[in-house]
Amino acid sequence: MIDPVTFYRIEQYRLREAYVFSDKTISIDLSKFESGESNILLIAGLPASGKTTLGMKLAKKYNATIFKTDECLNEGKGLNNKVFKDAETCYRDSFISAKKSAKRYVMEGVLVYWSCIKLDNKGLTPFFNQQKDAPVIILGTSVIKTFWQGWQRDKDEESLRDIYKWYIKNNIKDNKVLNIYKQARGNVPDVDIKEYKF
Repeated sequence: MIDPVTFYRIEQYRLREAYVFSDKTISIDLSKFESGESNILLIAGLPASGKTTLGMKLAKKYNATIFKTDECLNEGKGLNNKVFKDAETCYRDSFISAKKSAKRYVMEGVLVYWSCIKLDNKGLTPFFNQQKDAPVIILGTSVIKTFWQGWQRDKDEESLRDIYKWYIKNNIKDNKVLNIYKQARGNVPDVDIKEYKF
């Protein structure tokens, strides 16, 4: 058994490493989307990790429609332009509508994982069970790299200080939630997990 001081040091190192060094990007059950067994491919990752860029490439490659969950966050606009007051309800309804459709969808954004984790970060929401079989790519971009990519994307609109405060503060929290989702999704029985390179 590890003593509390050693555990604390190991945990601090692991957290610092996740903030500075990018982890592996993984795919889970990607073959289900490639074969057509599933008509939905999810892309999860921290803000500014490259989800939209990857999503657009994959939507083109697989002749799919891209759905950016930021539409739910920013405008409350879901699939088929339905409008919702709550971002998570918007995303959940969009996912269910996409699943019932004959079309193929690439759905990307932070709501892919935030909608599955309880706000206290201590468990899964019931929606996780509806989404757990959908193929997913989870980007392993570090907090520092997302800050840099966010700065490159948003530097004309906001100051470096504002972008730094937003990305570092929020992405540290997001990183914890994403790791809970990643572990839960990886623990679903009979999943095919592979390193994904793009």
